[in-house]
Amino acid sequence: MRPSTKNPVILALLLFLLWVLLTSSIEPSFIATGIIVSALITLATWKSIFSGSRDIHIQETAAFTFRPLRALQVLPRLFLDLISASAQVSLLAVKPSLQLQPGIVRVDSRLRHKTALVILANYITLTPGTLTVDIDLYHHHLYIHSLNLDNHYATSLKKDVKSKEAVVSGVFE
Repeated sequence: MRPSTKNPVILALLLFLLWVLLTSSIEPSFIATGIIVSALITLATWKSIFSGSRDIHIQETAAFTFRPLRALQVLPRLFLDLISASAQVSLLAVKPSLQLQPGIVRVDSRLRHKTALVILANYITLTPGTLTVDIDLYHHHLYIHSLNLDNHYATSLKKDVKSKEAVVSGVFE
């Protein structure tokens, strides 16, 4: 099976597995419905979300790929990032003297596909205390608002975004 046809099949299988887990039934009618629904969702979304049709037109871009198994491997990292950031924001909220320095920082990205950039922006926004306010798709810049942004934290935020970018790149590019 060619790599371009393997990934939609894996997506359909994962959707079907999710269907079985959510319905918790192995009756033939539920199985048939799950297969049909999984196939329809894959057909309806694969090209628009995961194909190279949403590539930014830049010279020599690599083909856009989706690695479902790699996505499953990075889920624990996502949950740890969310828990860590939530704890940091909670500590800021309970400090007796709340001295926040909100600000916006521009972060350059190496991601070359619109879909990957949007997923990175959502990953950043999911993290409490940060919000992606704009994406410059042409120049690959993300503009991120942070609750507490001094010079030291701006550098730390950029490093954190780069590590998240590496995670997204590992799954989608």
